[in-house]
Amino acid sequence: MPIILAEKHMTDRHTMYIAHNTSCIKQLELKLAKFTKDLLENPSHTMEWADSTFITAAELEVSCQVRNCLEGDVTGDSAITLEQMHSYLKDRLFNLARNINSQSTSVSKNFMQQCRVAALLNEVEYLGRLIGNA
Repeated sequence: MPIILAEKHMTDRHTMYIAHNTSCIKQLELKLAKFTKDLLENPSHTMEWADSTFITAAELEVSCQVRNCLEGDVTGDSAITLEQMHSYLKDRLFNLARNINSQSTSVSKNFMQQCRVAALLNEVEYLGRLIGNA
């Protein structure tokens, strides 16, 4: 599905951010595919070293959310500007960070939540530098 941006908002920054996002998604999907292959070959050993997979999964989740926002959502809303994207990501980051102390009985779920916060923070910082709001 092609990424469509409103004509008046098309800039080199948009093009650069879309390219960055597309590249990130491809790299993250390759990492997860390798993990899946390794998991099938040697499950216990692969799980012993699975920490980075949580980080990869969180980064992919954030990158896919960014892509979906840049494309415009399924209700037909038009794509958003980079500034709106930055604001949206910051709001999500703040909401997750506010609830970071609500612990689950699942260690994996708690770790995944921490990884989501880190992935959102990295994306907010990258986009902030790109648009000059860092």
